[in-house]
Parts: sequence; structure tokens; C-alpha cells
Amino acid sequence: QRDVKHHDAPLQGKIVEIRHDQGYGQIIATDNRLIYFHENSVVDGKFADLAQGDPVEMVVQSKESAIGPQASTVRPISGLEYDPGQ
Repeated sequence: QRDVKHHDAPLQGKIVEIRHDQGYGQIIATDNRLIYFHENSVVDGKFADLAQGDPVEMVVQSKESAIGPQASTVRPISGLEYDPGQ
């Protein structure tokens, strides 16, 4: 019997820090990892419109950067299926 990994949905989380002046932010993911993102990784929305507490879904790069896990894509969403802050 083999274990099969399911990737049904992108990883979700919410923004815990955003630095509009410096072009980056951090997300707490539903798996409780802190994920860094750059303003250029935001799709289907504008980095300038994001705020702390906003729910997002993301794709995390397979190789960690020098500062830890980093999102290659961040997309604003309407809500979280699981809220890591609760």
C-alpha cells in the first residue's frame, strides 16, 4: 500500500506582515509556516491593495531561499477554509 499525496487546493494563509514601502510581506500558512512573498508574486490583484489579515492562496517555491520559504505566486481570496489564527 502506497501513500498518495493529494494536492487538491493551493496552500492558503493570511498576511501577517506587509511592507508596502519595501515591496514584501509575510504570510502565515494553514500549515503554520511563515512564508515570505515579494510584490512581484501577487496575481489577480495589486500588492498595494493587500493588507494585514487578508486571506490569500499561494504556491510556495520548492527550493527555500536564504530567508526561508518563499511564495512564487500569491493570490487574494475571499476567505480561508482553515484559519491558522484561530
